[in-house]
Amino acid sequence: MIASDELRELRSLFPHTRKQIYFNHAAISPLSIRVKDAMTAFLDSRSTGKIDDFEYCLATILETKELIGQLIGADAGEIAIMKNTSEGLNVIANGIDWLEGDRVLLNDTEFPSNVYPFLNLEGRGVHVDFAKCSEGKIKLEALEEALTDRTRLVSISHVSFLSGYRVDLDTLAGMCRNRGVYLTVDAIQSVGAVRLDAGGTGVDFVACGGHKWLMSPLGTGFIYIRRERLEEIRPAYLSWLSMKDPFDFLNYKTDLRDDAGRFEYAALNMSGIIGMKAAISLFLEVGIDRIERHILSLLDLLRERLGEMGIEIVGSFPSHESSGILLFRIPDADDIAANLARENITVSVRSGSVRVAPHFYNSPDEIETFVTALKRFLG
Repeated sequence: MIASDELRELRSLFPHTRKQIYFNHAAISPLSIRVKDAMTAFLDSRSTGKIDDFEYCLATILETKELIGQLIGADAGEIAIMKNTSEGLNVIANGIDWLEGDRVLLNDTEFPSNVYPFLNLEGRGVHVDFAKCSEGKIKLEALEEALTDRTRLVSISHVSFLSGYRVDLDTLAGMCRNRGVYLTVDAIQSVGAVRLDAGGTGVDFVACGGHKWLMSPLGTGFIYIRRERLEEIRPAYLSWLSMKDPFDFLNYKTDLRDDAGRFEYAALNMSGIIGMKAAISLFLEVGIDRIERHILSLLDLLRERLGEMGIEIVGSFPSHESSGILLFRIPDADDIAANLARENITVSVRSGSVRVAPHFYNSPDEIETFVTALKRFLG
C-alpha cells in the first residue's frame, strides 16, 4: 500500500475525508482541492481577467490529451475529448460503415451505456448478439463461441460494473484482430484505478467518462481511436473545429483534421477539461501502478475481513482479473447501505448486493471502520 506519510498528504487533498468514508468511486467520485482550485481559477479569469482566452483553451485541450495519452499508453492525436462514455460509444457506433446483416457482440451483464448505442443500429439492419456470462466473469471462450462470420465489432467493459471482473484485453484484442473484428472498450470502470495500455493491447477504440475513477468533473471524458482506424470511422457530425484549417473561415472545402480531434464538436466544456487535467496530473504524479496496487491491497484486506464474517463475495478473482470493485451478498443490502450512510460511510447497492469501491487515498483504517460498522448492523 501507499506509505502512511504519503497517504496523509494525499488525503489532505480530499476534504470530505474529514467527515466521511467514501467507497463509491464506481458511481461518482469527489473532486480534489487541486481540481476545484484549477476550475475556480479559470472561472475567475473568465469573469475578471482575460475573457477572450481561446488560444489558451486550445493549448489546454492539447495538454490534457497528452496527459490522457500518458495514462493509457496512447498518442495525443489518438484522443478526442468527449462529455461522457455514452457520447464516445455513439461516435464509434455511428461512425462505422455498416452493411445490412452486420453483427455486434456484447454480453448480458453490460452497463446500458455500452448497449443502447449499438441497439440503436438495428434500424439500419445491424444485429446485436449477447454472450452469456457466468460467475461474474465475461469468459473469452463464451465471446469466441458467440462470434459469427458477420460480426464486425465486439464491445466490452474492461471492468464489470457489477462484479469488478477485469477482462484480459491482450488476449481478446488478439482474438478480434485474427478475425478482422473491431474491439471497442468501455473503460469507465478501469481508467484511474487499474492500468489500461490501449496502444500496447491493440484495442481499436476506448470510451471513458471522467466522473468515476478519474475523479474529474461531470461532463468530461474521452475516446481513443487507434491511429490506423482513424479513416475507418466517419464523423456523424462535423463542426468548424473538425477541420484542418478552421481559421480559414470562408473556405468550405478544407479537409478534416488528421487526428481524433475531428470528432470534437467545436467549443468544449473548458472548466471541466481544466478540472480533468488537474485530476489526471495527480494520477500521473502518484503513478497508476502504485494506485492499482494500493486499491487491490485495500480490497484484499476487505475480502479477508468479510471471509472471517462468513459473508459471500460475488466472484473471487486473481489479482490480474481484479479491479477496484468488490461485490458481496448480505440480507437487506439496501437497509444496511442506508444505515451505513447515516454514519457517513458511503457504498452502493447493485443487484441486491453491496458494492464497495475505494480509491488511492482511502486507508486501511477506513476499511476496518467499515467492517466494524457492518458487523454492528448485521447483528
